[in-house]
Amino acid sequence: MKNVILLKKILFVAIPALAAVILFFVNINKGMVLTASAIGIMVFFKLYHEDNSVFSPAVRAGWALIIFSVFMGIMSVSHNLWALIAASLACIIIYMFSSLLTEKFGLEDFADNGTNNVSFLTLFFIFFVVFNYTTPKYEEYSEQMEAEYARSEFEKIGKIEKETYGGNTYFMVTTEKGEIIGVDARKYPEIRHAAKGDEIKYTLDRTQKNGLNKVYKLMIR
Repeated sequence: MKNVILLKKILFVAIPALAAVILFFVNINKGMVLTASAIGIMVFFKLYHEDNSVFSPAVRAGWALIIFSVFMGIMSVSHNLWALIAASLACIIIYMFSSLLTEKFGLEDFADNGTNNVSFLTLFFIFFVVFNYTTPKYEEYSEQMEAEYARSEFEKIGKIEKETYGGNTYFMVTTEKGEIIGVDARKYPEIRHAAKGDEIKYTLDRTQKNGLNKVYKLMIR
């Protein structure tokens, strides 16, 4: 009986390990491999602290490799946001029922084989999904702003006044064309020495929605 259980545990580790190696060579992506590895390591140690079950190192390694392979497999099909959400949900569900499945497979005999707590894992994946969604958006926005700034031309300053918005003081610059922009001296200290007749090259921050035209990038000469 012990030999049968030992063989099951060996196969439980070997099969997902083989799948992980195949997935690694099929679609090598350093970012994806590092992420999947981090998730697998986290699962390995998290299972050690489950209150309702005591997993042997081999079984914990098996589940870590399974979740690693599932995440890699889904993300190998597509690298978009929906694939990431699907991979995250799959990993959470597998982890949740790992105790039940472990006993079902005859790998361990638990006194209490209820579902595992997935609060930490869920929070991790929520943060991870949000981070992966917002980072490309920010990079795309930055590229757009840089391109807009490159196309802009210097304009003469017609007037400079100081105004306070939300407790912060801004230098309100009126350009020769009549556009009014707010410049934060903490970000652009050179605005303190600017005067009427100086030239300014800028692009506006499109994320600002409080009525104040704040600059994204600025140059004064």
